[in-house]
Amino acid sequence: MEVKYTACLGVDNHPDSLPAGMFNSSIPKTNIHVVRHVGAYDHIGGAWSAQITMQRGKEFASKRGIHPFERYHNKPGEVPDKELIADICFAAK
Repeated sequence: MEVKYTACLGVDNHPDSLPAGMFNSSIPKTNIHVVRHVGAYDHIGGAWSAQITMQRGKEFASKRGIHPFERYHNKPGEVPDKELIADICFAAK
């Protein structure tokens, strides 16, 4: 099974150049289904597993064409690991 996801960072202005492997893009306006992970990123796989299980169990209607993405609310080093917050987001109908 191949899994694709997008890690994104919101910006006010798109930079003119980016490091190799990065690109400018936008996610179309859509509904999203979110599972919030709080704590060290070592355990973020549990939030991904929960999202995939809910999607497969049809707890929400997924929307094709938009890869799942992670949204980070704070940064390692700025808060203790136990206070890190990340949302695992799947496009939904």
